[in-house]
Amino acid sequence: MGVTYKPDVGDIRESAAIEVLAKLARKGPQVSYHDPFVDRVDEHGLNLTSVALDAPAVTNADCVALLTPHGQTDLGLLVEHASLIFDARNAIQRRGSSTVIVL
Repeated sequence: MGVTYKPDVGDIRESAAIEVLAKLARKGPQVSYHDPFVDRVDEHGLNLTSVALDAPAVTNADCVALLTPHGQTDLGLLVEHASLIFDARNAIQRRGSSTVIVL
């Protein structure tokens, strides 16, 4: 979730989130992302298109990594449907969920 260098902008220059996605992809897992500000990522060996943020996509993910939380991101949808959330920005603040891991 979120690939820009900071929330609510469309700039991916020097984005740590892109580096995280690239490292994960090199390790083997299938990666995808959702970002309302960035339609495509063609950097660091990635060739990805932003996917829809909906209940089926979240439910089907083994883990949701919240790397750059945008103001319009439905965090409640993530908490309700994700089996595991890695919250790198402490955006969710647990909300009483045992499925949230905060960095």
